[in-house]
Amino acid sequence: MTTAASTATLERPTTGAVPPRGCTFEPEDWAILARHWHPVALSREVDEKPLGAKLLDQPLVLYRVDGEVVVAPDVCPHRGVPLSMGTAGEGGVVCAYHGLTFGKGGKCVHVPAHPSRDIPARLSLKAYPSVERYGLVWTCLDTEDTAPPPGAIADMPHWDESEFQQIVCPWIDINGSHDCHLRCRTSLSCRRPFG
Repeated sequence: MTTAASTATLERPTTGAVPPRGCTFEPEDWAILARHWHPVALSREVDEKPLGAKLLDQPLVLYRVDGEVVVAPDVCPHRGVPLSMGTAGEGGVVCAYHGLTFGKGGKCVHVPAHPSRDIPARLSLKAYPSVERYGLVWTCLDTEDTAPPPGAIADMPHWDESEFQQIVCPWIDINGSHDCHLRCRTSLSCRRPFG
């Protein structure tokens, strides 16, 4: 079913993002899905300490700076170490390898080896837009928008109301395939050749 919101999403300008190396999606499918907003983490899980996540096979790192959530590729531009292995530092996330610090918008704010030099822009992360809604962190991998357009994330006005009862149902894992095999093993109809 095509809605006005999904049509508008597909018509918006994109950044030309490409699927990550080793992507399990068809490139055309990835390009379509990357234009939509997806939840990547629970808001309560994201704090100053980096959190690793994956969206459409793209490894992501999420962290907070001054209450703002930053979503960026989970790779340090200096030596390729996953930033989710890093620690929380003053003003952002600190890479575990050489200690580069990334702050708001993924900007590199500190290089320990050269503290007095200007930091080149190429050391900054390509931060993805993010928004917190309904207790989730949402992001989009291929958009020039900084916030989701109307309708990109479903409106659920009662979700944040204290009177609205949220029920988390327990799950149970049941392997239901054995019954089929037992019937076939005892039935002659399963042993007849095809044809």
